[in-house]
Amino acid sequence: MQWVVSAYTVTFAAFILSAGAAGDRLGARRLFAGGFVLFTAASAACAAAPTAGVLIAARAVQGVGAAVLVALFGALIAGSSLVSGAGLALVVSVIALVGAGIAAIRLPA
Repeated sequence: MQWVVSAYTVTFAAFILSAGAAGDRLGARRLFAGGFVLFTAASAACAAAPTAGVLIAARAVQGVGAAVLVALFGALIAGSSLVSGAGLALVVSVIALVGAGIAAIRLPA
């Protein structure tokens, strides 16, 4: 069970900086879309995993997709013409608070 969590965390941490650099070189919007497809496909693979090994591999791929999404989200919001200045700070703050609130919910075991 520990490897299911660790596979995601390790690949996420390993690829987040590389994903940001790749977004600068290849285009944030295109790479973000690819990361979304990768994360979604890996999530489907996790749901359909017949063995623990397949689940661990799918979680590792999911970590790569998540790293791309997290690394490029800020760049896409900052580059948006819809939000700038104080509005950008408000959008990022609200998203962070909602994410922290969702993460703080603890479901009974």
